Amino acid sequence: MALFPRRRNSDEGRDREDTLRGGGGRDELRAADKPTSEDVPKRNEEDDAILEEAYERHKRGMEWESPFRNLYVIDVKFANADSDNNWQWPDDIMQARTQGTAKRPTLTINKTAQLCQLITNEMRQNKPGIKINPTGKEASFKAAMAFEGLVRNIEYVSMAQSIYDDAADSQVEGGIGYWRVVTEYDDDDSFNQSIKIAPVKDTLSVLLDCDIKRRDGSDAKWGFVCDEMPRKEFDRQYRLFARRADTGH
Repeated sequence: MALFPRRRNSDEGRDREDTLRGGGGRDELRAADKPTSEDVPKRNEEDDAILEEAYERHKRGMEWESPFRNLYVIDVKFANADSDNNWQWPDDIMQARTQGTAKRPTLTINKTAQLCQLITNEMRQNKPGIKINPTGKEASFKAAMAFEGLVRNIEYVSMAQSIYDDAADSQVEGGIGYWRVVTEYDDDDSFNQSIKIAPVKDTLSVLLDCDIKRRDGSDAKWGFVCDEMPRKEFDRQYRLFARRADTGH
């Protein structure tokens, strides 16, 4: 599910920002400039329906993926275990060997990491890439090469190879990996957007449609990318909605 904000006039946006921030260009709000109930956008039935649908989809997806998510954490920890974290030792056996007077050694010789590296190194040698072929009557080889050149530039600017490698590590160690194709504004004063390839730092922050049939999830009808943040940071970035987050209204 993607929500796109209404494009607004740049002068209107600056005036609104100046009103909220107050004088001096500070991020902190002065007491007189704090948003009131009149500033908070009013809820309507259409917004409530979207939020309700998103809540139900997220709940259903989490229930579906819950067993996998637990196993993902176990697998990633097992693949990165060593003698300090002891992630390859079951808790009950670990306690029996380390507690009491007759303590016994708990060494970890991680052979799983070596096998994972064999696979990921091979994936790095055969790096994925996007290839564009001309199809259709009006398509031409020259146009396809031009588009492929644009794709290569997007990958270069985004440092996509390192992003692909991180996703491959997650895929081999835990069973799945993600990256994103996003758009970003060129600067704060422009409405021009550029395509970027972005990393997904936490694989478990992604939740895809649980009714997909294809392995790559290209037939998904909805998806979530969750981003957790401290409450103070939320209030700073979304101060108009801080009161609504407390009351639910």
